[in-house]
Amino acid sequence: DILGELYLASAVLKRFDDDGAPPADRPLVQRSCELSLYRIQQSLRRLSANLPSRVLAGLVRIAIFPTGLPYSAPDDRLDHAAAQVLLKPGRARERLTGGIFMPTTPGLRQAELDEALQLVARTAPTEQSLRAARDAGVLTEPRDTQLAEAVRKGVITVEQGALLRRLEHLRRRVTAVESFVDYGAAASCVESPPTETALIAGGAS
Repeated sequence: DILGELYLASAVLKRFDDDGAPPADRPLVQRSCELSLYRIQQSLRRLSANLPSRVLAGLVRIAIFPTGLPYSAPDDRLDHAAAQVLLKPGRARERLTGGIFMPTTPGLRQAELDEALQLVARTAPTEQSLRAARDAGVLTEPRDTQLAEAVRKGVITVEQGALLRRLEHLRRRVTAVESFVDYGAAASCVESPPTETALIAGGAS
């Protein structure tokens, strides 16, 4: 375990250096190295604890950790920073996924997952506009018809509404974890973006 973690940490640092040490990758590198150091520490603790002699175990632990246990698992702040790098489209994520096959055929579940990620970032400002309109009392209809209401009242454009409907459809598709029958295969039916008439009328996606 110790040698494996040393190899992983070394590989992370080498990749980081080979890429030119981009600042955007620092949360990922820091989290990976902190986790490896913590796991190495825990492995050494278990090693000393399993020695047959308690005296020898105590001496080994003092020799390895003379000032106590210096490493801890990555905290929530670092976990959040690393997650933000992975959840946002950008150069950092592209560096990590470079060389990974990503289908673009409509209806393929993998392609839908990537499209959903792109749309989450693209529609974030629109979502903020909707929340502000709801808080201000501009939007009063139930959630299932509120998007159409927002379009009618000019809070968002028809195109923005269509993107949100598409995102909601993709969200349902990629989170349907109870069924993997068509995973990796084209879906029998690929939803088309709603027309302007359907959107304003509040039609379902």
